[in-house]
Amino acid sequence: MRIIGSTGTATQSVTRDSSQNAGDAFKDLGSKVGHLLDLGSQKIPLSEIGSLLAETLDNLPILSPNTDTPNCCYERELLFCDPKGRFTILGLCWKPGAETPVHGHRAWGAVGVVDGKIGNRSFEKVCTDGEPVLTQTGEIIAGAGTVATVDQDPGGIHALFNPTQKPAFTVHIYGMDLSEDNCAVNIMYAQQGASN
Repeated sequence: MRIIGSTGTATQSVTRDSSQNAGDAFKDLGSKVGHLLDLGSQKIPLSEIGSLLAETLDNLPILSPNTDTPNCCYERELLFCDPKGRFTILGLCWKPGAETPVHGHRAWGAVGVVDGKIGNRSFEKVCTDGEPVLTQTGEIIAGAGTVATVDQDPGGIHALFNPTQKPAFTVHIYGMDLSEDNCAVNIMYAQQGASN
């Protein structure tokens, strides 16, 4: 995972009741990402997509988790799907203590912290006696305004978590169509194989 930069703290706040304004903001971001991809380069301009997300974070609305989401959980919301099927934008609302399983991705990605703080534990696969084992290689805590990019598996194995007692909101752009299943981007790894 590569950190692109930190732009500051997002201040605009909306709730799910303001979905028209929220939808417009994410549609605009999607249009800009689509334009970058339309430029025709053979290589995905991941650093440019990450920079675009960083420039946009302060203008994105903050979505709050549903009140019926259990504590220590997170929820995903499809915010924009490219009409050509090249990428999807998801919003993740994180309750305090929420954590993902250790996973990689089937596609490139860019992640921005819109509100709150999110932690990232990085892992790599190493072979021990011919068996692959996950070894933790680092941990960071990122605040609002931070953007990172992630490569397709096996280059970006990680687990995300909310280390605080406050909700957090992140925006994820993934290089595949997730309109049918917004979890299809993930490749899960067994937790018991992870070591520090």
